[in-house]
Amino acid sequence: MNIHKEIEKNFKYYKNIRRKIHSMPELGFEEFKTSALVCKELDRLGIEYESGIAKTGVIAKISSGNSDRAIAFRADMDALVLKEENSFKHRSKKEGLMHACGHDGHTATLLAFAEVLNKNKEQINGTVYLIFQPAEEGKGGAKVMIKEGLLKRYKIDKIYT
Repeated sequence: MNIHKEIEKNFKYYKNIRRKIHSMPELGFEEFKTSALVCKELDRLGIEYESGIAKTGVIAKISSGNSDRAIAFRADMDALVLKEENSFKHRSKKEGLMHACGHDGHTATLLAFAEVLNKNKEQINGTVYLIFQPAEEGKGGAKVMIKEGLLKRYKIDKIYT
């Protein structure tokens, strides 16, 4: 597997995904359009997922081999209450909201990772979960996901953010 070639091949596609997310910022627990975009991409890639965790969260699953070990990678999806002063075409279309912390990039990057990993899943032995978390900016999205049973339903050994 040549990860660099895979990423280069799809760079423009995921750059456009990031720009789309950037243009439609949503506050914590209100990431309905972002969550729908994530689900649409996971459907396109043929990756199993569960949505509606902590209202707008999504967790995807990529498995191969016979190991019961599991790791997860997490990206946050929410935006900030902040006026965007940029002038590029993909600037925020919601006055007073913007992706100023990079969550648009986090989400797009995790989707790109999902595609590369899924195409090469025969090289893993176990499960990789991809957590698209809502409400990272002060609203406790991770706590809500855990309270709703994320770590009990999915036996995750380690989570990387």
